[in-house]
Amino acid sequence: MGKKCSFTIRLRILVFLGGLLFWTISPLYANEPWTLEKSIERAVAVSHTLKAAKENVKVNRANLEQTKKWPNPSFEIEGSNKLGKQDGRDNYSLTSFAVSQPLPIMRLSSEKSYAFEKVLEEESHLKYEALKVEYDLAQNYHNLQFVKAVFDIAKKKLALVEERLESHNKEGGIVRFLPPLEKSRLNIIKQNASFDLETAEGEYLEAISHIKVGLQIGEDEVFELSDLSPDIEVQNLENLQAEQKKHPLIVAFHHSLEAAKASVKSA
Repeated sequence: MGKKCSFTIRLRILVFLGGLLFWTISPLYANEPWTLEKSIERAVAVSHTLKAAKENVKVNRANLEQTKKWPNPSFEIEGSNKLGKQDGRDNYSLTSFAVSQPLPIMRLSSEKSYAFEKVLEEESHLKYEALKVEYDLAQNYHNLQFVKAVFDIAKKKLALVEERLESHNKEGGIVRFLPPLEKSRLNIIKQNASFDLETAEGEYLEAISHIKVGLQIGEDEVFELSDLSPDIEVQNLENLQAEQKKHPLIVAFHHSLEAAKASVKSA
């Protein structure tokens, strides 16, 4: 009884300390902004297309390993009851036994080449899918940064107009008369600013909802963006043209063509 009570107390202490540690650390992560790099890592980790592409690579690697093995031998066994009928026992006797091992040397070489090219093709497709996930996420991320900046400007614009109206109505504790035309002008500006704010807020909420779906995070989770900073680094044209030849889709097409040639040879 004493041991059980002591164990229960220790367990409760561990649970309490664990909860205390969680509530101490979690705010640090909750307030951490979602940088572009962090968002890309998350998108790559949860992408279903990438998971499917990785499975295709595994399957083709397994097929490649299978081509390195010799075909299974075949066994042929024949029996007859001819002797059994002669001695009246009607038993069967083994009359022949054969073992054959196919030696498809040329075919194995072609099959191995085909499987090897298919692995390289699927690996290139995997790289392409990773680039596509990264590109799509970057587009959504920068779009969210842009609409958020527009939303912030719209809020400041409306606040500025309201402040201007307030300063006309009451300045230094003295109520000042505002001409009707000036008041109408400021009210029109305020209405336009309110409309712009509603539009910007709708676009911001739509953009943040879209990126949360892509990152598979809850709608209630706080998504704090990093500051908007324009990328001023421009890639050299010659470098881009050189990298174009290494594009995963072009590489995948090349290996697909080589796999087709190997398949024809093994037929």
